[in-house]
Amino acid sequence: MMHKSHKKGMTLQEVMIAVVVITILAVIAYPSYRSYIRKSRLSEVQQLMLDNAQAWERHYAAHGHYRQTSRKWAALPVQGNDDFCIRPQGAPRGAAHDGQYSLKAVALDKTKEPRVLVMNQDLTFLLCEESSSTCAETDYFANPARADKNCRSYP
Repeated sequence: MMHKSHKKGMTLQEVMIAVVVITILAVIAYPSYRSYIRKSRLSEVQQLMLDNAQAWERHYAAHGHYRQTSRKWAALPVQGNDDFCIRPQGAPRGAAHDGQYSLKAVALDKTKEPRVLVMNQDLTFLLCEESSSTCAETDYFANPARADKNCRSYP
């Protein structure tokens, strides 16, 4: 009388093939996932900057300038999110014209996201690959010696 043997589990070869397949998928998927997350964070902060621009346009319509006083920019309703801080760029007193401004979004953790997003009053966006600006700067980003480098239009 013969007994049929039932295999239970997987052979070592089958396990190794499964590990290789999972590793290959992870190597391909993880960089794509990180790229997607970075793009979505930039899109989110871009929308917040547009919200601020809308508020500043209302301020401009009422006051004829974007400043609260000669030494202070008008308040930004949204000053950032979990990933970025948003501030005006340049001193309000140094603004060449009352009808001009730039807003800048800088990552709270610059090791994860060294890029900055800059928007002007015309709603033109620049994505700069490097910047010396940090969220520690209060009220506005000073932008000494052109702190932003390797900038291109975004998106």
